[in-house]
Amino acid sequence: MPVFFYTLGCKSNQYETRQLEEKFSALGFAKTTDVKSASVIVVNTCSVTHIAERKARNLIRRFRAQNPHARLYICGCYANIAELDKIIPQAVLIKQEKKLQPELWGLPEPHSGRVRHSSAQRYRVREFLKIQEGCDNFCSYCIIPYARGTVSSAAPENILAEAQKLIQNNVREIVLTGINLGRYFYQNNYLPDILRLLLQTNIARIRLSSLEPDLITDDLLKIIAAEPRLAKHLHIPLQSGSDKILKLMHRKYTTAEYQKLIVRARRICGADFGLTTDIIVGFPGETQKTFQETSDFIQEIGFHDLHIFPYSPRPQTTAAKMSPTCSDAEQKQFCQRLEKLRQEMRRDALQKALTRPLTVLVENSRQQGFSSEYLPVKFRGKTAKGCVYQAAPLAVKDGIILADPAHGIADADLHRQII
Repeated sequence: MPVFFYTLGCKSNQYETRQLEEKFSALGFAKTTDVKSASVIVVNTCSVTHIAERKARNLIRRFRAQNPHARLYICGCYANIAELDKIIPQAVLIKQEKKLQPELWGLPEPHSGRVRHSSAQRYRVREFLKIQEGCDNFCSYCIIPYARGTVSSAAPENILAEAQKLIQNNVREIVLTGINLGRYFYQNNYLPDILRLLLQTNIARIRLSSLEPDLITDDLLKIIAAEPRLAKHLHIPLQSGSDKILKLMHRKYTTAEYQKLIVRARRICGADFGLTTDIIVGFPGETQKTFQETSDFIQEIGFHDLHIFPYSPRPQTTAAKMSPTCSDAEQKQFCQRLEKLRQEMRRDALQKALTRPLTVLVENSRQQGFSSEYLPVKFRGKTAKGCVYQAAPLAVKDGIILADPAHGIADADLHRQII
């Protein structure tokens, strides 16, 4: 019986969809990429903005119109906070506690025949591994604590077993992810302890997804600096460069504290380590003055890239009760100004990378991949998918660094014991 999957949203959602694909396969279902031929449709939704919710509704309605007879299951954050089954006819909502337990969904019996299990071909060179769930920060704009629930973490032995499974299926880079990754804690084990555990395997590279600035320790930074298999890249959400707005957002740091963190990170990890961030534009309380403070602070820090989000009121949150202080036109203008700044900073980061060798993992047959700093690289010489190369950068074209493969790096050369 064919099942069609569609994923919206974050890295955790992408990880969870892969988990569902494997569990459906073990139950006897076969994955299809054709929604019209599916007997079961699974949509993993996002609720971080009203735009994400609207996209989910539109996609679900389109899938229902294309295949009105399939069993339709909706999971993810939007399914946890909305009564989508009343909006979408004959949809089955799967709440968070049952999301990764499809055996409890009331699925139809798959057709008899050979059970199709997951195979190595289903994995990419770079895959996500979620080790932490939930958030209790309750930032005033964010609905995720209501959708995802309380903080919990995976046991180290389970993380290691899953990592070894990925490695056995030719995964070369593991991206550790979570709803609030820096809050990982399990029986006296913290995030640096999990990194040390995973570095005992022969994984080629480990990358960290988003980390809150107040949770980044010197222990973590020193491991990143010391171990060549840890990506020299951090995504640290800023959200605003105005202390007034940060306070209204219920963020746990000031701009001065954020700046001190970046100075410390660059001192420990090196001035060239990759740094990206999130910015929310048009939050209640935003004015021309606070926006200019944010723009100036972004330039002062010098990011490699920005993810820009127009503020979107979320039900149940504190900020939803606040009055807006800038018009839709002003919010759009602010976004355009930040996008122009983002492009300038991105060009600068790519140009600066031409002055030094880059360590690149080739991710596809088109001889493309990402450097340790998470900069896109395309080789003009022959390379092999899944292999790591020391790249000699040549030029930047269409936002991608063009490079020659100076030499391949053997797995043995990547490994170094951390004391």
